[in-house]
Amino acid sequence: LRQSRKLWQFIFNSFRAAHLCAAGIACLINRIKKPLVTVGVDGSVYRFHPNFGRIMNAKISELVEKQYRVCLFSGYA
Repeated sequence: LRQSRKLWQFIFNSFRAAHLCAAGIACLINRIKKPLVTVGVDGSVYRFHPNFGRIMNAKISELVEKQYRVCLFSGYA
């Protein structure tokens, strides 16, 4: 039961962190009003978490106005 609880905490904290990052990025993109924006992303959570980038990308797409296109760029292969 304790391991299950820790797993759910990890999952929901990951979702919350990705959504908070996405909200900040989406706000800036909507404010600068450029049709195509590339965002450089760095950090171990983005780099090593198996779904963080996907969750963040999905939320950014949901929050950014439809006329803007966003590309997340990480310098890691």
